Amino acid sequence: MQKETEKNNSVLFTIITLGAFVLSFFLITFLKQRESKEDIQSLAFKKPQKSRVKISNKIESKLNERQKVILEEMKRKREMTPKGIYSLIPNVSTRTVRRDMDVLVELNLVKQQGSTKATTYIYSPFK
Repeated sequence: MQKETEKNNSVLFTIITLGAFVLSFFLITFLKQRESKEDIQSLAFKKPQKSRVKISNKIESKLNERQKVILEEMKRKREMTPKGIYSLIPNVSTRTVRRDMDVLVELNLVKQQGSTKATTYIYSPFK
């Protein structure tokens, strides 16, 4: 009778051990999946931070707000046409935008390729 009880106890112990192992495996898997979903959701719902162009204070003090907006967009897109730049600041004349671009080119923050309608501006600070 004692041997039978010992067998039952050992079988019960084995079942409980296996059950605990399986349960812990599923818990770890579940928590990892949940963590990865939360990471994805936090990225999806996170408001994008507005990145600021890292330029020296000396140069930044020479720029007006329009030029800073243009420079931010240039950094994001790497290159733009005058038409794209005009659409950024619709309430300003095209001549004013061209003057703003001349300042950015002069400060070596942007390179100008081509002329007139074939102009393309390329973001390239300090190069």
